[in-house]
Amino acid sequence: MKVGILTHPLTNNYGGILQNYALQSVIREMGHEPITLDYRTSMPLKNIIASYASRLIKNLKGGHYPLRGWPTRKEQEVINQKTREFIKSNIATTKSVNIKDLGLLSRLDWGAIVVGSDQVWRGSNRYIEKFFLSDFKNLNIPKIAYAASFGVDSWNYTKRETIRCAKLAKNFKCISVRENCAQKLCKSHLDINAEWVLDPTFLIERERYEMLVRLKYPHDLSQKKMMVYVLDKSEKKREIVNLISNSLSLTQNEVMAKKKFSQVGSKGLYDCVFPSVEEWLKGFIESEFVVTDSFHGTVFSIIFNKPFLTMTNNSRGNSRLVSLLSSLHLQDRLVNENTENVESIINSSINYEEINTLLSSWKNDSILFLKRGLQ
Repeated sequence: MKVGILTHPLTNNYGGILQNYALQSVIREMGHEPITLDYRTSMPLKNIIASYASRLIKNLKGGHYPLRGWPTRKEQEVINQKTREFIKSNIATTKSVNIKDLGLLSRLDWGAIVVGSDQVWRGSNRYIEKFFLSDFKNLNIPKIAYAASFGVDSWNYTKRETIRCAKLAKNFKCISVRENCAQKLCKSHLDINAEWVLDPTFLIERERYEMLVRLKYPHDLSQKKMMVYVLDKSEKKREIVNLISNSLSLTQNEVMAKKKFSQVGSKGLYDCVFPSVEEWLKGFIESEFVVTDSFHGTVFSIIFNKPFLTMTNNSRGNSRLVSLLSSLHLQDRLVNENTENVESIINSSINYEEINTLLSSWKNDSILFLKRGLQ
């Protein structure tokens, strides 16, 4: 049957793209036809005005910021050109619609709808009800949440959102979440029971990811490298990165866009192009060590059995990091922005034989949840 998947927009978020790729792969192997709902969002007018005003004030005070801090649709296509290649080749999608018109896609011949994974249920999402499948509530088909995430361990829906989302959640056949703390949030605020499952990226074998890389890039092992995937940079994080690379005598390999559009504007557009998904995966495969502040950066370190250190990321949410690492007895690999425990972490080994055994059992349970939901 045709299975729709509703997740975050597939743009230049490597983890977001690969979790969708993995989920589609698993659903396809079950004999179904997975298709991801492709939609686009736009910035609210009040945000546009506030952004212009903020940047104008900063420039009057001596700053050097482009007045328009976000790309147009055509500029976004340039920024996403390499990641979009992967999506076109590996992920089946519907036609693109504005998120306000998502209901148009409910007219397709769906056999089931899956929402997830990633932070689709984060309270800051102004379209939160759509991610409880409000546009599909009248369809008499299985509705499933797979590894949905709130992103944080506290409740930040409004009273109105809570009432509406709780009602919509009752229409789901089954619900699973990505973090153990999300189980409590579901029970306390939505009055539903949720299973705790693995992020979809864990559901396929690492050889699948390695094959993606081999098809596009030859291995380059001429020098030892350290994969650096830091989303929110700071001086303290840079200090940790430099300390590790110097201590291990590793060349830093940062697979990211050189600049952010918000920093350089249209004049620096081509410095904002994101490397390909395959190049990002290649960075993990060829690394001797990984330093990251990203959930999926941590995930792929584990998938490829690499020694790693994860720095906390307060703005994006630490509960998902704590949930994953503690479940695998790896909580000692998570540090805040100081160098106190760095040396002991980089000199300690990880028992990946034990971790892979834990993941194998959890993976089987997670796939079984998905199979039951799609029956």
